[in-house]
Amino acid sequence: MILPDANLLVAFTWANHQDKAAAENFFRKYPKVATCPLTELALVRVWMQKGASGADADTALRRR
Repeated sequence: MILPDANLLVAFTWANHQDKAAAENFFRKYPKVATCPLTELALVRVWMQKGASGADADTALRRR
């Protein structure tokens, strides 16, 4: 099981992130990953700094 860092989660869930394609390739290669509260919190923090809500970040993470 792979534990991706927050940067990878942000790139994967943010639609216009410059590294989105690389993040998508990573998750195609490793479809089974785990997250932890710290990486999830970092994702929520970045999303909220960009004007989204915590619920938006949670929804984006669950969709993937």
